[in-house]
Amino acid sequence: MAAHGGGACLGAAVASKWNGVWFVAVFAFLVVAWDLGARRAAGFARRGHAVFRSDAPWLPLWFAVIPAAVYTASWSGWFATSYGYDRNGAAFSSHHQSASTLVAWLQYNKWMLQFGLGLNSGQTYKSNPLGWLVLARPISFYSDCLPSAHCGATGSTEQEVLAIGTPAIWWGGLAALVFCIGWWAMRRDWRAGAVLLAVAAGWLRGSGSSCTTSAPSSSTTPASSSRS
Repeated sequence: MAAHGGGACLGAAVASKWNGVWFVAVFAFLVVAWDLGARRAAGFARRGHAVFRSDAPWLPLWFAVIPAAVYTASWSGWFATSYGYDRNGAAFSSHHQSASTLVAWLQYNKWMLQFGLGLNSGQTYKSNPLGWLVLARPISFYSDCLPSAHCGATGSTEQEVLAIGTPAIWWGGLAALVFCIGWWAMRRDWRAGAVLLAVAAGWLRGSGSSCTTSAPSSSTTPASSSRS
């Protein structure tokens, strides 16, 4: 039942942000690794064969079917109403023709995927992944100054809306992360390894991105509109 619940939580993570899919892959790997480790500690022979026989039938359910079901359920407001964005499928149709609800939903998701994969333009205000864990740069949702012709000059008024995490939590978490690195290095404890791998799933993914932005404008992308 724990694996079923874990699959549901991972589905909710993907529903919140598609980057959650990396955690699905990581925790699927962890389940197999933990099972192998437990059988090795118990002295079982042919551990790989036994894990394949016991886990293989369930892995698709835990890490594919259940997360997909939860993700789909997160669109319930969009499905249940008639005024969700592109509810009739015309916005993303090549000929602006209406489509069935299911086809419209698939088109919507396809558009979001294409938008994410095609987002490769840079910007001057971008955050380096190395600074994420220490909150080196907050997310800027809005920035302006008045009068705009004299921005930064004496008498101008700067306006910004920023989002930043609670420093005590983030910096305390960074200290805990350093502790986990030492714990795992000295003891090879699976609990510390699980924490480190989960952090890596969310952090290292962005380290290889050529376009690391702080925040897209929520007013310009239909994918960011309410699902209801």
